[in-house]
Amino acid sequence: MTAMRSIPFNRRPGSFLKRKTTPVFWAVGFCLLLLVGCADEKVDEGANCRTQLDNREFQTVADNAACSNYERGSAEMGLGGFLFENFVKDDANTNFPSVLNLTATGCATAGTDALVGTYASTYQTHFLRAQYWTRTKPQSDGATRSNEEIEISFFSALAEIIAHTYCQIDSNLNGTITAAENQSFSKINIGSASVGTSNLNSATGLFQIVDSGIPWLCDSALGNAAGSCRRDNTYEGVWDNADASTTTIYTTLIASSGISAVNLIVKVESLQQLFDPTVTSTEITRPFNFLSVYTNRAGLLMTDLTALGIATDDDLYKNVSESVGKMDNGGTCTSSSAQVLDLLTTIVQNAAPYSSVASLPSTKYQTYNLITVGDVTRIDTGESTLSCSFCSASVPFKARLIYKAGSTYTGLYKTADSGIKNTLSNLATLTLDSSNNLIPVVKDDEKIALKELLCLDN
Repeated sequence: MTAMRSIPFNRRPGSFLKRKTTPVFWAVGFCLLLLVGCADEKVDEGANCRTQLDNREFQTVADNAACSNYERGSAEMGLGGFLFENFVKDDANTNFPSVLNLTATGCATAGTDALVGTYASTYQTHFLRAQYWTRTKPQSDGATRSNEEIEISFFSALAEIIAHTYCQIDSNLNGTITAAENQSFSKINIGSASVGTSNLNSATGLFQIVDSGIPWLCDSALGNAAGSCRRDNTYEGVWDNADASTTTIYTTLIASSGISAVNLIVKVESLQQLFDPTVTSTEITRPFNFLSVYTNRAGLLMTDLTALGIATDDDLYKNVSESVGKMDNGGTCTSSSAQVLDLLTTIVQNAAPYSSVASLPSTKYQTYNLITVGDVTRIDTGESTLSCSFCSASVPFKARLIYKAGSTYTGLYKTADSGIKNTLSNLATLTLDSSNNLIPVVKDDEKIALKELLCLDN
């Protein structure tokens, strides 16, 4: 038996594990012991690339087009700090940042690489390049990957998951991810006692009535008084913004046979604070981008395991598969947090997605800020069932939301009080596409949605 080599992986080519193991992420050290051993082949000293790997001349090998895909992939693993000897240390399974020699500077070094595109850390660059040499390039060349290439491919995806996890979440890189660090990373408050409740006010007495195609905003408390209804040309539903120069009488209007729609004006006084109020638009998407990377790489791990002949009923395969399934779960749970999300998503899905009145379309607010009367009581359980005494069964009756903005109200949530704006703006970022349509939550699509994250506990 020859001496153990110092390259990231040294074992008989193709000697991949075919026995039961513990979960792949937390037992990576154990997996390495099973996958990596003393080489029983003779090292060809004339094989310059492998000799350079033995001598830890990783950059030389990585840059050498004459070296094989496996060798260049191994070199990138070495440059990323994924070395076998580090994984057999006593604390290897409890301190991955130390094993990979992660540093704050390396974790914070993001950019674009000509070979693999964007990267979030120095370590991710090297592990992506290792995947390029041992997965992407052979496949694009139409070549059949050797087992040793597949093994490097497997471990480079695993290494990327580990490095990405600790670089993103473990702020002091001590190998322990605390609840505070997790909260700081996710910026999500759902489940916290400090998020408050949603407060809607439907006892406004304000009705938006469309009669013969003309929208009126009526204060029912004024009854048959002159000016009890104002022309609401923009359909906003805010009394102070309606046209006070063009009026009619409430009791006269509700007797009209030309009424085609009635909307009760509901004031949004406050909403549950689902997110850290200091969160930025970049930070709010970070955990979901992270989990999507994790899910994608875990899928690659399963592909490599299959290519190596690992059966789907093997513990190693099942553990990877189950970890993906738990995250990319389709968001079908009925937890209280998921229900809160669904209700508030109903608001943002129907809200006017503009920052100024000047940006509104020609139809203004006509199709925006409308929800069902049942949604109001589901969002705020303290609200009574909404009713309309003058509405005929054939006339649609809905709730039109307006949002608190200081001492007044607005039809634009992006100009509302900060708490309302924060919750709905961030929720829109995570749940709506560029056309303001709800993004489908699909199981096993390698994209982790907010609702799927909330369903993890289930």
